[in-house]
Amino acid sequence: MMNFGFGLAGIVSPLFFGYMIDLTGTWTVPFLVPSACFFLGAVLAFYLRPDLPFIDEEEDAAIAPAGQPSAI
Repeated sequence: MMNFGFGLAGIVSPLFFGYMIDLTGTWTVPFLVPSACFFLGAVLAFYLRPDLPFIDEEEDAAIAPAGQPSAI
């Protein structure tokens, strides 16, 4: 998933930068958009919960073998 995001950003960024520079005539806007995305990512990183498992209870119950109770 992350490799897809990095690859897509590598393809789209030069096109976006060139288009925005041609449209506005300045380098300010193309640098403000990625900066805002980086800032948003930094803020959202504070909401990550590595102490909680990334497992849905319904999926966990469906994966448990028949006759055995779920781990949760």
